[in-house]
Amino acid sequence: AASAWRLPGIMVPSYSFINNVGSSSPRLGSITNREKLEGVNYMTNEKLLQIGLRKMKVFGEDLESIAAEDIHELLRAWELKHRYLTSESVFQHTLFRKETRWPGYYYRGDAMKLDDENWHVLTVSQRDRKTGEYTMEKAPLYHLVGDAEE
Repeated sequence: AASAWRLPGIMVPSYSFINNVGSSSPRLGSITNREKLEGVNYMTNEKLLQIGLRKMKVFGEDLESIAAEDIHELLRAWELKHRYLTSESVFQHTLFRKETRWPGYYYRGDAMKLDDENWHVLTVSQRDRKTGEYTMEKAPLYHLVGDAEE
């Protein structure tokens, strides 16, 4: 049985698997056997990501007033700030790359097809410290080692 719980910007499917004879995998829309949900942690779309970014912005504003009584709390405060910036970056990169990736990455409900041409590139981002705005671009990816199947 499948159920889901929500986080800002993402919907996380939770599944119970029964492994007695072979593997039981959930299916999503028109996903084929090759595209099982093994290892995929969430599904999202542009609308949910934008909502999540707005909620993250409120959280980021609250972080500006964080304080610490001792060095241990200061370390934890900096870790929290780092996690916030990392999460914000993941939101931005997921918005930029309009595609679905599996296994172990993510599903974009608004872009369910694989796009290998745009997958085999690097996403380069830079965050402006003053405005918090991201600039995103694609850079070439060079495969130094060929696939074993070739």
